[in-house]
Amino acid sequence: MKTRAFQASYYEASWEPGPVRSVPGKLYRDSSGRIRIDYWVEIGSETFCIFRKIYDPSQNAVFVLNDTKRTTLVMRHPAGSQPTVIGIMGAFRNLGTNLKQEELGSREIEGLLCQGHRLGAAAEYWISEELGGIPIVATEDGEVRMRIFDIVLTEPDPAVFVIPADYEIQEERGPE
Repeated sequence: MKTRAFQASYYEASWEPGPVRSVPGKLYRDSSGRIRIDYWVEIGSETFCIFRKIYDPSQNAVFVLNDTKRTTLVMRHPAGSQPTVIGIMGAFRNLGTNLKQEELGSREIEGLLCQGHRLGAAAEYWISEELGGIPIVATEDGEVRMRIFDIVLTEPDPAVFVIPADYEIQEERGPE
C-alpha cells in the first residue's frame, strides 16, 4: 500500500523550563514513507530551529540534523522495527503507567476523519488513518501537547529529505 504524502505545520509543546516556548515547525512525509520534522523554539524575541529529524524506512534509520554544529546523528533501528518519529507518548510525560484506554469515536479534524482515544482521565489523542495512523492532535488536561495543522495532501519536494553534503555524519553508538 502506498503511503499518503503530505506537508503540514507541526506543533509540540516545549518541556524546557524558563522562557523557552515552542513555535510551529514543519512536517513532511513522502509516498515512500520518509518523514521529516523541523522543530522550532522561541527564546525571548529570537526563533531558532533546534533540530531537524528525518526518518527513512528504507535505511531503518533516523537522522537528526544539528544546524548549529552542522552535524547529523544517525540512529539505526533493527530491520522490521519502526521508531516513533511522530508520536504522542513523549507529549504525555506525567501520566504514569497502566493507563486505561477508552475509544472516543470519530470526528473530523483538519478535514480528515480521525479516531479518538483517551488515556487515563486526562489525555486524549486523535489519529488519522488517511495519514497512516499519525496523531493529528494530543491533549493533556485540556492543554494541546502536539498538533498537526495546515495539512496539504501533496508530495513534498524530495530535497527536504537530503542531508546537506557539508554536515559531518556521526553514528549513534549502542550499549557497549
